[in-house]
Amino acid sequence: MTTKGTLGFSLLALSALSPSALADTLTLYNWGFNVDGTLYDKPNPLPSTPPVSFNTGGFNFSEGLGSLTLVVAGPPSSHFVDVYFDHDLIAASPSTDFAAAVGALPTGESWEIGAGSAANLFAAFSANTYSDTNNLPGPGDVATGLGLAFTTTSADPWGLVTITVRETAPTSGFYLHQYNTSGSTPTDIYISATETNTATPEPSTFLLFSAGLCGIGMLRRGRSGR
Repeated sequence: MTTKGTLGFSLLALSALSPSALADTLTLYNWGFNVDGTLYDKPNPLPSTPPVSFNTGGFNFSEGLGSLTLVVAGPPSSHFVDVYFDHDLIAASPSTDFAAAVGALPTGESWEIGAGSAANLFAAFSANTYSDTNNLPGPGDVATGLGLAFTTTSADPWGLVTITVRETAPTSGFYLHQYNTSGSTPTDIYISATETNTATPEPSTFLLFSAGLCGIGMLRRGRSGR
């Protein structure tokens, strides 16, 4: 594992969010995806064909804002998807962030907040053992994790997972709130995930499997000075 590891997986349709107002400060230092025990990291392109397919066209990997959707296909069975994000809300001051969990935790969902510079949260992410605990409420170099566990059936064999990171709070549901008040204006991001089983994805989603993959392999595994 690197100082801060990253992972990824294949996605379906994505919905782009509005351009970031934080483009000159917000940075996604590391990211990762754990799909049924398979880890995908930063230098590697995300797969775009079943049984696990990503679409990242609506997600900005530099800022870590937007929406991406994953499809998990195959024989009916139990699945899990864990997501790891290490955002620096003020890139010049990465150890001044706060974070909190908001809302009632749905059945099958898990989360954890920890230090991006430590191995503990990444280890929990890798092992699918998020503890529903805030280990670093702040201030600190915050990293966040969300997990979803679900079961596909013969009638609905496709699992659609959508991960969204936005600058406005969701109006309902469970989410993680990361924020920083040390800058000239408050900075906030909100991280949420949903899963839906379906008999078959919309035909148009298959056309998006390979969208957004260009350039992901160019991201570096680590950076100096942290």
